[in-house]
Amino acid sequence: MVMFNMDEFNKSTKNSITIEFDQAIYTLKAIKRAISDFSERANSTIENISQGTIRVLIFPIQNKSFNPADIERDFERLVFDNQINIEVEEDFRDIRNIIVAQAFFPCDNIEKIVDKLDHEGNI
Repeated sequence: MVMFNMDEFNKSTKNSITIEFDQAIYTLKAIKRAISDFSERANSTIENISQGTIRVLIFPIQNKSFNPADIERDFERLVFDNQINIEVEEDFRDIRNIIVAQAFFPCDNIEKIVDKLDHEGNI
């Protein structure tokens, strides 16, 4: 049985930072990666508050410096960086796969394969 103390919850939410993200701009994957990257500084929860909006509650870890503006800025920067990384991964997935394949299974006609993919608009 889990005991839940509402007074403790209310105290902890007073020290939390709430940030909302538009899913048209940021993916859940980018937000989750940022939460993971930020885990040394804070604990976080995710709420889907409406169609297209994700809310993140950030609870700074005690014994760490707690400047809400810095935490908000740093977390938003991490979400942005992770979103860019995800988009780059998607954009260059085919090129990465070619490089990995060539590294492990070299083929003589790599130029033809790249030219064909380039002509098809895949790279």
